[in-house]
Amino acid sequence: MRRPAMAGCRLSAKQFDRMTPREVQWRLHAETERENRAFERIAQLACWVVNPWISDRSHHLRVSKLLRRQMPGQRQGDDWQEWIKD
Repeated sequence: MRRPAMAGCRLSAKQFDRMTPREVQWRLHAETERENRAFERIAQLACWVVNPWISDRSHHLRVSKLLRRQMPGQRQGDDWQEWIKD
């Protein structure tokens, strides 16, 4: 848990040591959401650029086609709980 948190969230070792496992999980989740929003913006731009050149509307790109997403009912596991058990 330490390596992904420090690398993905740009945390120093001192900052990581002062955080609770739940705070680390929140921080990782926030970073993931920020990254997902960036991918959505890029995918939307790709749709805007490419779709005018595709004559058949049934083959037009959509953000949902370009990005794989979790099903709405699924929830990511709370990794911090597994980390505490170790």
